[in-house]
Amino acid sequence: MTDCPFCDIARGKREAITLMKSDRTTAFLDHRPLGVGHTLVISNEHYENIFEVDRETLREAVEVARKIAVALNTVFHPLGINIIQNNGYHAGQTIYHFHIHVIPRYDQSYSNLLGEIAKGRRVVDSSKLAEVGNKLLASSLL
Repeated sequence: MTDCPFCDIARGKREAITLMKSDRTTAFLDHRPLGVGHTLVISNEHYENIFEVDRETLREAVEVARKIAVALNTVFHPLGINIIQNNGYHAGQTIYHFHIHVIPRYDQSYSNLLGEIAKGRRVVDSSKLAEVGNKLLASSLL
């Protein structure tokens, strides 16, 4: 992949404050943090999203995200921590290289945002949920 900033970071061609690095993943501080310690965990190999990343890299990325979350919680004592992984434009993905955000929260602003979003959620009839569940189960993908 050309012109991928995360590929450049993984290869050492772009500067980043790296917290952890292995053959499969790199964890570094986000240069536009949403909170002190906001960290990105990326695959070293270029995968656009979760649909492309191999299982071993995905497994390691989640384990690294957990280690980062434990360290952030222990060192900085945030009120909470979000672990977010976006896939596609409409899900908020802005860099098309698989990555996980580990975002410590120090104020109420984000939880208020989630509360506002939650106000729009509605209970769905169990027959509709069963229909969705049956389609997923029939796909043979689960």
